[in-house]
Amino acid sequence: MAARLDVPIDLHMDAVAEKSPTPARYAGGHNPPELPATIGRLRRLLAHNGKARIVWAHGGSDPLGAMTAATIGDLMDDHPNLYLTLRVVGDRAPMSNKLLAYGRLEQR
Repeated sequence: MAARLDVPIDLHMDAVAEKSPTPARYAGGHNPPELPATIGRLRRLLAHNGKARIVWAHGGSDPLGAMTAATIGDLMDDHPNLYLTLRVVGDRAPMSNKLLAYGRLEQR
């Protein structure tokens, strides 16, 4: 539907390379005990219809440790319909930003 109507999809998703236990700091509440792998599912979504523009929100913001510059670069090379918004993460945040590391753009 997004491709047909020519509207982007704003996707909020953490990068998870493979199914893994939910980190302790996120355990409890409404969070599941295990996190499903998300990168493969994102690849399938992007391949489903190359005319559908997917905007991955908060690119580089990595609370789980699986979003790397290489992963993002590979996805964007393989899927020209993938876009990112960048999120600048401050020094005190409980996560890193894999794209904007140490005041510079991270290389693959």
